[in-house]
Amino acid sequence: MRFAKRLVYLVYVIACAVCLTAGAYELLPSSFLPALPVDLHAQPARVALGVSLCVVGVSAVVALLRAVFSPRPAPRAVRPAGSENLEIAVRALESSVRAAVEEDGAFLVERVEGSVRRRKPQEARFAVEVIPLVEHDVKDAVRTAQEHASAACERLVGSPCAAVRLKVLPAKTVTVQKESSDE
Repeated sequence: MRFAKRLVYLVYVIACAVCLTAGAYELLPSSFLPALPVDLHAQPARVALGVSLCVVGVSAVVALLRAVFSPRPAPRAVRPAGSENLEIAVRALESSVRAAVEEDGAFLVERVEGSVRRRKPQEARFAVEVIPLVEHDVKDAVRTAQEHASAACERLVGSPCAAVRLKVLPAKTVTVQKESSDE
């Protein structure tokens, strides 16, 4: 792929040079430029110029399409409501959410993913994967952990800014009992 890209760039640069040279000889008076060894009105020169113009035109269209339709990166910071000069990184909020969920000791956090929507830069959404360390009343523990995480984000930002969703994963440890015989 690397060789192909270099080859395409080389063809593009040569085509640009041909187009610029032909344009310069057609537009500028002949007293400024030395004589061109090729007649630009001959058939082979016109074919080469036409191919070069096509290469440059296709490259311009591709560049335009990439600029218009390339996805913009998602914002990585929360802008609190009423404060346009302050940004709080999503990584900082992820750390606060992790600490708040693990605060009670009811869950072990496996992964935290935070995102900010482009249309609402003052709100962050967090998906937290947790492993329960308690065997009973997990539903209430989830609700409490969500409230703690939202409150931690609110303390950090200064305004309500987070929607927290917890996904409870099964425990990864399995106890295997094996009988052994000493015969």
